[in-house]
Amino acid sequence: MARSTGPLHSDQARGSAGNLTHRVYRGTGTVSRHRSPSRIKRRRASIVSPQQIPGCFSYHTAAVGYLLRVVGSLKYLVSLQDLAGGFGQFLQSIAPFQPQWISSDPLHGNRPYLLFDGVDDGLPTTPLVPRFSAPLDVWVVASDCGIPSSDIGFISFSSSYSRYLYCDSSPAIQWGWVSPAQYNLKPHVDLGVRVWRIVFSAGTIQIFINGVAQTLPKTITTTEFNRILYSFVFVSGHAYPGKLFDIATWRRILNPVEVALLLRYYTETFNI
Repeated sequence: MARSTGPLHSDQARGSAGNLTHRVYRGTGTVSRHRSPSRIKRRRASIVSPQQIPGCFSYHTAAVGYLLRVVGSLKYLVSLQDLAGGFGQFLQSIAPFQPQWISSDPLHGNRPYLLFDGVDDGLPTTPLVPRFSAPLDVWVVASDCGIPSSDIGFISFSSSYSRYLYCDSSPAIQWGWVSPAQYNLKPHVDLGVRVWRIVFSAGTIQIFINGVAQTLPKTITTTEFNRILYSFVFVSGHAYPGKLFDIATWRRILNPVEVALLLRYYTETFNI
């Protein structure tokens, strides 16, 4: 016990500091000390869907809104609904170009995904009229591709085939944007599933992988957007292979709080 003197020498004087509570007893001048109740920890903010981030322009997920073509035990995607409505549904009416739909990936939260063959599978949306300009903030949960044997088209947001993000077979180029050509936007890595973020501002592009910027923003020609084309064949190139889970877009640049919420949602939902 500790002695107490001065104006606090009263049983009316009580208070706390840190994890200690002090009581002063009249007449004795003693102070008792015991642990105060633990403070309630603040719960981390979270979301349960990218659509909770304000202004979600388009949202495609392999888990919802799909139309399938069934061939024996295999299922192929014919169309995939845009849950936000901005770019519109993915539609692939040509049977050989339809990616396979898989109901569950045990390594990634048992979530459904689309599997692209890397030869000719691809998903387009119908071009919008009129086109619109940057900013555009794009989030994709998909496989990386290592070092391909030939150039492969990852994603485009324009009907013009001169505006796209691709992986080059040359280690000196790695990932690039056309056009104009802008190289080394991100390095070649393994085939793992990752959270991609592609940010278009006025005249620049920047790629983030699992929340980490791969480079500083790099200059490109101002691009007008009017569709999504995921996995495609271009001159001297091939279509993109691997898994696709989600694509979400915003016609603005997300703020740091929104980025943190979305990154947490994707990494926890898909076990990345």
